[in-house]
Amino acid sequence: MKSWFPSAALMLLSGTAAASPSVWTKARDPERGRAEQTLVAAERMADYAAEVRSDAPYADGDRQRMYTDFMRAVVAELELAQVSKLPDPRLRFLYGSALVDIGRDESGRRALRRALTEAPDSPLAARAWFELAIASARAGDPATEFEGYTRALERTWEGELHAVQEMNRGESSMVAGRLRAAIEDYRRALDDSSSPETQALALWGLGVALERAGDLPSALEAVGRASQIRMFGIGGASVLDLPSVFFVPAYDVHYYKALGAMADSRAAEHPAEKKLDLEVALFEWDRYLEQAEPDAHVWVGNAKRLRARCERDLEKLKHERAPRAARKAPAR
Repeated sequence: MKSWFPSAALMLLSGTAAASPSVWTKARDPERGRAEQTLVAAERMADYAAEVRSDAPYADGDRQRMYTDFMRAVVAELELAQVSKLPDPRLRFLYGSALVDIGRDESGRRALRRALTEAPDSPLAARAWFELAIASARAGDPATEFEGYTRALERTWEGELHAVQEMNRGESSMVAGRLRAAIEDYRRALDDSSSPETQALALWGLGVALERAGDLPSALEAVGRASQIRMFGIGGASVLDLPSVFFVPAYDVHYYKALGAMADSRAAEHPAEKKLDLEVALFEWDRYLEQAEPDAHVWVGNAKRLRARCERDLEKLKHERAPRAARKAPAR
């Protein structure tokens, strides 16, 4: 599970990256002048995209399509100007980020790598490493993903983005089986974050990592806390359903939701609620296993054991309720 903040609003930093060329410089170096004009036009379009996201950060549907259309326009503007031939690395930072935004991950990774080689100390480098990590996660390149988050963390001071990077690096470690490192990063993210969204996601990740490390009671406690945090911007849905959240592999979302339903069943006060939660957990375990088993996913064994536990708890609940259901009404 990873959280990704689309980049348009955060990439508009060209004024801090380098001074704009003077009229005389443009006259002496027309290519630099053209690069500046291209950057201004592309950033204006990215600014429109940022406004769409800031108006409704959790929106999907029409607003999401508007955002994507604006970012496609940024890409088209830069490609038309032959961005690879222009001298300003800020263009490559913006181009690579926009490519990742619209899902062209391999092209985005190449552009970001080039930008980072050209300007490794740019103020845009931290965000570029983060974008490179996101694209690498989706591309199934965990080594570059981990490197990207680590390099981004070395350059990031803004608290919430720092927490998101720690949380995502924790997920990268969990995918690689480094559960202790994952747990440490999730806990650091909880300490550094003030956002309910980031707090909830870090708790979800921590809970799953704790369960996979063999500590089910602590896992259910963390997941139970996470499931209580609802995103009212999308109708009170779970943070797992935010459009900025994705899973690698995609079916791992069912593992999270199954564990969440188990935590809900533990907290339920009435037998009917507990029964429903356990049935939801079984449903989610089945959805996970039907895709994870053919894929030989590493956590299939855990899922089977937890599914069997849910079945036992459900059966036990039926036996506990049976004597009350069988009692006859007193004779008159």
